[in-house]
Amino acid sequence: MRYMYVHVFIIITCFYSCENKYDEVHSLENVPTNEELLPNDITSLIDKCIKCGCHWRFDEHIGKRKLIRYSKSYFSPDSSKAFIIVVHQINDVENRANPNVDFEIRGDAFIGYKKGEEWMLYLYGAMMPVGYYSYKEVEEMIAFFEGDNYRKKIYTNYYENNEKSRRPVGVSPNNPEFWESQLWQQKLEIEGLYPFEIYRSNIRSVKEFSINELLKLVDSCK
Repeated sequence: MRYMYVHVFIIITCFYSCENKYDEVHSLENVPTNEELLPNDITSLIDKCIKCGCHWRFDEHIGKRKLIRYSKSYFSPDSSKAFIIVVHQINDVENRANPNVDFEIRGDAFIGYKKGEEWMLYLYGAMMPVGYYSYKEVEEMIAFFEGDNYRKKIYTNYYENNEKSRRPVGVSPNNPEFWESQLWQQKLEIEGLYPFEIYRSNIRSVKEFSINELLKLVDSCK
């Protein structure tokens, strides 16, 4: 009988712990955005990109209210290069991770450099989580980008003796050596372009549109 009570207690404990975890919903409402830590011209570009839907990643929910949190940012020693982790919340949509929640959380990273007085930013496609119900979950991206999975498993393309190959990035954005890594070499795949400026298809590799260029295209169509 005693063992039966213990067994029942374990089942009840598991039930409540699972329920509590399921109910641990963390919204971006009233969460500081850390926007003040970044130059206005960077946050302006990213805000417009996410809210206006100029990129395919964000055009699914045009017109929905979106909250943006600048979770973590990294800059090169001369402040001319940036890597930025962003989380945003889309209100009034079905959450695929938790049907009790009426918002979805997404996480993204942006990468870019200063060209004269203008920042050229690109959506960084190495990690695209979707369908979370808590910004705290999505912010695990920080641990991803600073950890071994990113350093060892995310690759850049390059040519050697006219043969296309791949190498791991090998270093994280929290390491000063990141700014001298392959991500910032312009002769690996297409002359004059960084790897994150290249769109790759089964047919060929071509120049990717920056956020700046996409926003101009959207404005020209209005």
